[in-house]
Amino acid sequence: MAASTSWGRTLALTRRIGTPDRCDDDLISVAIREDRLVAVLLPSAKTTDLTEDGRYALHATHDPAVPNEFVVRGRARRIDDQATRARITAAWYFGVAAEESLFEFLIDHAVLGERGSASDWPPTYRSWRSGAT
Repeated sequence: MAASTSWGRTLALTRRIGTPDRCDDDLISVAIREDRLVAVLLPSAKTTDLTEDGRYALHATHDPAVPNEFVVRGRARRIDDQATRARITAAWYFGVAAEESLFEFLIDHAVLGERGSASDWPPTYRSWRSGAT
């Protein structure tokens, strides 16, 4: 896959003390590069939490007219290898500064809830887990 996107999403993390950290006002931009779900993040508490613990849940924002839901959960890891980082960020949709961290989001669980319209309830859910048969 060589797709990229800049749609809004919310990244929820688990702090090293075990409490959840969800920042709705801190939307990130992600891309799919080299069959990896990746994001570039500025230095912040969020990058510290991802580096120290890695657990995350990434929630896609939705279109109010067709409010489908999508979330992936797993562990993130920072990509420090300079050759890999250069390859992945070369075609990024904004300039990536040296102080920004590149993370890969490994997916353990994905959930899709589909609704044909805002009035359709409940959603039809489909779920996938890594390693499930």
